[in-house]
Amino acid sequence: TVGVGTTTPWGLFSINPTASLLSNPQFVVGSSSATNFLIDNRGYTGIGTTSPYGLLSVEQGTETASFWVGNTGSSTPSFVVNGVNGNGNVGIGTTAPGNPLQITASQAAGGHLLRLNNSNGTASQPSMVFYGTTASTGAGGATAGRIYATFDSDNYNAARLTFAYPTAADTWTDAMSIKNGNVGIGTTTPSTLLGIDGSSSNSGGILNIDGAYGQIGLSDSDSGKRWHFSTF
Repeated sequence: TVGVGTTTPWGLFSINPTASLLSNPQFVVGSSSATNFLIDNRGYTGIGTTSPYGLLSVEQGTETASFWVGNTGSSTPSFVVNGVNGNGNVGIGTTAPGNPLQITASQAAGGHLLRLNNSNGTASQPSMVFYGTTASTGAGGATAGRIYATFDSDNYNAARLTFAYPTAADTWTDAMSIKNGNVGIGTTTPSTLLGIDGSSSNSGGILNIDGAYGQIGLSDSDSGKRWHFSTF
């Protein structure tokens, strides 16, 4: 066994930092001005940096990929983080993600590119929350919308996808739901193809048609009956 800074190495190669090293790292590949890899006296590992910020820190440069995970012999990564010239974009299944996150894959019919699963009990609701910024919220933004999925009871016909809007920070009101092929506005339990519940709407009414000619046309393809409403 080989020991550096110790007379009792406990591995084939052991390094024990001492006070005499001061701020110098334990292990370095490169020089102080061009460091490829180091482990400092805290045990923090740095790649491309002399001052790792976390347990593992990678300082991005002009390289195409700062981090790459792929199958042996494959030129298409399973996961990649682009370098500075690639804006730090993250790609799954692509070498050149054009957005902060891009997923590219060949899926058969019925396949999925993204799956959201909330395992927190029987009342779990996998959801996506959207943030928007205004002059008052600043860069942190504020909640602007939410889409979530849930089961109203223990069967597939009770599966529901709902769009909600905020009334305060992280406080939501359901606006539109899709359930068992039916669409509900103002209700999460539509019993017809389109169900509208205006009991909680404002005095503006349930439906407003604006334009030079406001028209509604209804037809029954089986009986040939048609209804037409116009306002002039």
